[in-house]
Parts: sequence; structure tokens; C-alpha cells
Amino acid sequence: MCLVHALVGCACCSTQASQERAVAFLTDNLDQVASYSDSLQLIVLELIRKVVRSAPLDKSKYIRCILTLFNSPSNAVTYEVRNPCKLNLSRKGLDMRRPFSI
Repeated sequence: MCLVHALVGCACCSTQASQERAVAFLTDNLDQVASYSDSLQLIVLELIRKVVRSAPLDKSKYIRCILTLFNSPSNAVTYEVRNPCKLNLSRKGLDMRRPFSI
């Protein structure tokens, strides 16, 4: 539970330093995202959305994590990932030319 509070605090905070800490944590723990709870996976997805909106060239860093979330057993997580209004998809899959709208 402490992990959830720490990530929520850093990801939702408007300061650049807090978001950088959340991104650093996520980068160090990308391989563990599949084992996170539904709520923590949704927080990770929201953090990725924020990062990619502010730095579209960083999108490629999170493709594997997005694909992991895409295969989540949670209906809520897969809905948020698959929502076509929030994720730019082309017919060939992820469109790398445009930033994610997630």
C-alpha cells in the first residue's frame, strides 16, 4: 500500500521533480508492472500519458509497458489502454509518428 501512495503522490503532483521521481521509479520497475494491482496499473498508465504528452519522443520507452497493460487481466485496465480516443492507433498497430493521446 505504501508503494501505491508514493506513486500516486509523485505521479499526480504538478511539480516537475515529483513527476521525475515517479518516472524514475517506473523506469526501475517496468518489469514488475504486470504484477501490480489494478489501481496501481491505472496509475502507471496515467503517468505514462502525462510523460508522453509532455515529451512525445519518450513514447518508445513505454511501448513494452503499454503492451503489458494491454494484456492485463483487469477489465478496467484493458479498457483504459484499448480506448481508441486515448491511444493513437493506426491500422498497422501503434503509430510512432504521433504522440500517444493517453
